[in-house]
Amino acid sequence: VDPLLRPLWLLATGRQSVILGREEWQSFQDRKPLPLAMRGGDDAEWLPAQNVILQPNRLAELVADPISGGDPQWSIPLHGANETLRGYIHRRGDHIVVEGYSESRSPHNPETSLTGYLEVLRPDGEQIAFRDLENARIRVAMHNDFIIAARPGAVDYLDYSLQSQRRITFAMVPQAISLDETGRAYVLALIDGRQQLAILTAAGEVSLTPMPAGFTAYHRPPVVGLDHRVYLLGAGRVFSPGTPTWSYETPARLAGATVTADGLLL
Repeated sequence: VDPLLRPLWLLATGRQSVILGREEWQSFQDRKPLPLAMRGGDDAEWLPAQNVILQPNRLAELVADPISGGDPQWSIPLHGANETLRGYIHRRGDHIVVEGYSESRSPHNPETSLTGYLEVLRPDGEQIAFRDLENARIRVAMHNDFIIAARPGAVDYLDYSLQSQRRITFAMVPQAISLDETGRAYVLALIDGRQQLAILTAAGEVSLTPMPAGFTAYHRPPVVGLDHRVYLLGAGRVFSPGTPTWSYETPARLAGATVTADGLLL
């Protein structure tokens, strides 16, 4: 890996792989590295059929970058300025969903101003819907054609016009969200001053599990296995609520995790 690249994420399929950093990315073909290229965001999505990755650049555009390098196949403008970070990108059919947020400071106001937003676009650049939120991010995940968006105090099941089809309200500040194949939502949130895992069913039922003493989970989507057991990552520990609870101490700081098809936590 190029020494200038600070890796954040890895995408891989077949003989190709891509390492994403905050400001650069690098692709590999049969382990052969290609030159570094610039990017501007937190998330990206690989489209294997087109052999491109969707990711933001520094010009506030969403670009389809060929894995093999070279100029983007296409680009569309995004809402927000160059300093806006994009934390979630997903394309389903002709719809592209992008979540972003920006932080700013003013010499007249030492407090950081945070603005979150969510937009739905078509590949030709047409904006279908847009929503913004002051002083908070909108945490997003998708299940089929439903967008599930968590904001302080509520979780909304949205359509592509960003109209709420169902809303579940409870006092919380979301930090991350995941979904399973049934549409059940797993929300890592701050509730009553304590970090907790909220599991929401499609019927609107909410169950809460506080984090154990001395454990703070990363603000990352909970890892959900095929058996629906949830794993939360901290600096040197994995915690899994449920019956029974389960935890694992690691000798070094954790970078990430996933569950394999045969049920192993990697």
